Amino acid sequence: MKSQKAPYPPHVIKTIAGIMASKDVCAPNYLKGPELVGLFQSLGFPDSYTFVEGRGIQTLDFGEGLSRLAYTTKRLEALNKSLQMPDAIRKFIENVQAPQDAINSIQDILQRFNLPLGIQIKESAMNKKIFLSMIKRMMNTIMMLV
Repeated sequence: MKSQKAPYPPHVIKTIAGIMASKDVCAPNYLKGPELVGLFQSLGFPDSYTFVEGRGIQTLDFGEGLSRLAYTTKRLEALNKSLQMPDAIRKFIENVQAPQDAINSIQDILQRFNLPLGIQIKESAMNKKIFLSMIKRMMNTIMMLV
């Protein structure tokens, strides 16, 4: 991934946040609240997710109860200020079930605004990720049937 030379425009951040916090629970790149929190924890944010009393996403700086989209947008805005968007994009791609779709969606946005590209995943890593996601889905389906 190429390094980020300057902050991305706010509308680019909001668009990428919309991809990362998709509302379509059936989409292969949908991340649940705890998965989004885990992604941003891996980037240094001390956030948590609690199922108790509908608290959901909890942050030190924004409180609790943020929607997945609001949370993702705020975290991406912070990472954008420190020029760490490529790290966030890479982590997202590593955590979704259809990495090539995620790459294509994000590259389309970056191209529209003439921002540097460079999102790459080695073929073997992508095949392993797809295989593991298929196993995970099969296990989840089996568990629901039991």
